[in-house]
Amino acid sequence: VEAAVALSGEGLRAALALRGAAVWPGGELWRLASGHLVHFGPAHLALNLAGMALIALILRGVLTAGALGRVGLVSAAVISAGWLMLQPPGASYVGLSAVLHGLFVWGGVRLVARGDAFGALILAGLAAKLGHEAAAGALPATVALIGGPVSHLSHVLGTLGGLVAAGLRGGWRAGDGGRDGDRTGDRGAGRWLGGLPGGLLWAVAVAACLWLARFHAAAA
Repeated sequence: VEAAVALSGEGLRAALALRGAAVWPGGELWRLASGHLVHFGPAHLALNLAGMALIALILRGVLTAGALGRVGLVSAAVISAGWLMLQPPGASYVGLSAVLHGLFVWGGVRLVARGDAFGALILAGLAAKLGHEAAAGALPATVALIGGPVSHLSHVLGTLGGLVAAGLRGGWRAGDGGRDGDRTGDRGAGRWLGGLPGGLLWAVAVAACLWLARFHAAAA
């Protein structure tokens, strides 16, 4: 579906992109979902599909098909809602990268909760990326490659969506296997994150995302 949309040209992209004025009062509610499927072009699509493959590989121990669907839907919902609230009515968004941020942060939280230190590296790297984007903006080469502007606000909203998805399932709790087949025991960092400290860290991360979202919205 994404490949077909990406290769269908500017007309279809304009009809499917997430744009506040078209959703409300325009009533084109499909844009809340379709905006995450449409891309600037083949290069933009290829980068996002490569990112998806990399995330699936890195998080193969925790990211089941069911988790992918749930976290993806929650992230997309948070991104769309945040975009409508924080961006001017005429601003538009396309691409899957923000949802990928949600999947990545969710996976990092799950790995840390089961005592895997690699999850902490994921979360630290993502925090550094978001901080760099807030301080320096997008690299010109990235803009040229994807064929359009990079939406840092959507990346923050996607990260927030992944945190919300983790919070809905108590994803920071150690040994929380839930329905996704993660049955590893309570060990290492997972023990420390199993109680109040984990909840506080999650709340601080959510607050930081909200602040960054307001920052990018004000700078737009």
